[in-house]
Amino acid sequence: MIDVNVLQPPEDALSSFTASKRFLVPSPARYLAPVAISDADLLAQSIALPLLTYVRAQAIEPYALGSSWQPLVDGLRLW
Repeated sequence: MIDVNVLQPPEDALSSFTASKRFLVPSPARYLAPVAISDADLLAQSIALPLLTYVRAQAIEPYALGSSWQPLVDGLRLW
């Protein structure tokens, strides 16, 4: 479940997966962004970043992703 919350600060978005399997993501209204970036794009980003962090954490242990994979995994966040 993804909960879009106007009270969630954007800087806390990466650690927003709760034990109840809910992602708490900031509302696009919380971001200081250029007008050219739509609310839909901001919402997609606020969902994608914590989801990527969650999937990364799920993959590290079972698939034994070592430090040699770290640059690729970090690059996914930048992409």
